[in-house]
Amino acid sequence: MPINFAILLHDTASDFYEGLPNTDHVSWDHFKTAFLARFGRCKAILWHDISHLYTMSQKIDESVENITACVTKKAKYAPNVDEPLLHSAVIQSLRPHIC
Repeated sequence: MPINFAILLHDTASDFYEGLPNTDHVSWDHFKTAFLARFGRCKAILWHDISHLYTMSQKIDESVENITACVTKKAKYAPNVDEPLLHSAVIQSLRPHIC
């Protein structure tokens, strides 16, 4: 793993990196596995993100562009959200008179 990567880490992530055994510093795959085990999102949070994706709703004074951006951003954290599913979530979030 490139040594320059370590200087980009801050605070807890930097402390985590410094505390890793040397074997986890050797390759990106080892580091990624250890990092995700420590900082990754658990399945309960992922399911919460998916359910929240379909319960988001456009506020009265909110633009279509803004709610679309919010739904799209939330979809990045949910597993297996493909384009048709994202479109469905965006349409679901719009105020009824817009759909």
